[in-house]
Amino acid sequence: MIYDARSVGIELQPCKDSGLLRAESFAAGAVIGDEHSLAIEALIDAHRPTRVVIDPVSALIKSGGLDMAEVVTERLVVLFKARSITAIFTAVSESREGEIESTVMRVSAIADTWIHLSYAAQHGERNRTLTVVKARGTAHSNQMREVLLSNEGVALADVYSSGGNVLLGTARLRREQEVLIEKRTRRRTAQGRITNARRRARNLEPERCRVPAPARSNRRSPRCAGEAHRRAQRRAKR
Repeated sequence: MIYDARSVGIELQPCKDSGLLRAESFAAGAVIGDEHSLAIEALIDAHRPTRVVIDPVSALIKSGGLDMAEVVTERLVVLFKARSITAIFTAVSESREGEIESTVMRVSAIADTWIHLSYAAQHGERNRTLTVVKARGTAHSNQMREVLLSNEGVALADVYSSGGNVLLGTARLRREQEVLIEKRTRRRTAQGRITNARRRARNLEPERCRVPAPARSNRRSPRCAGEAHRRAQRRAKR
């Protein structure tokens, strides 16, 4: 499990070394379902986790048949809810595409959220897809999303559709490139329009005329002339 998660950029070894992560494996057909239930409950009492993953819960069918597996699964769900533990169950489904309204153990009826992972064959490729079939009390999308696994982790690709079908794999990559080219073309067109509008605005702007500063007049203002005349009269009386 640690090596598999590392291949998609998820490092679990530090969590295991610190004790936050504990992994236990059981041979499904070695004991009956009741013993598996008791063993899981003992592990919960010892570790007191807040999250539990059982992968796959459908393997319980080997420990007593379908009826026993359903009883044990329901018992575990009640136990996890009573202790406020978030539980993730994986189950192998053999239903064909489009027929995913139930699982072999009918665990989907008691689960709060049901996420369906599958492979979609399209244009000569098989691509991983994810669909949220049910999310109790939570708004969710009904679109199929392509699951991408890389060294950077797990991601969901953007939805691109054509002719009513969701594009996956190479078809999606081709459409992403087309959308990118269209955005660049619109950006260049808008930039060109702005440049042309600025150029026309500069051409229509009237040429500013340089008006020379008025020459200083040697003529005195009437007020200054009157004061000079009065000063001259006072000097004459003296």
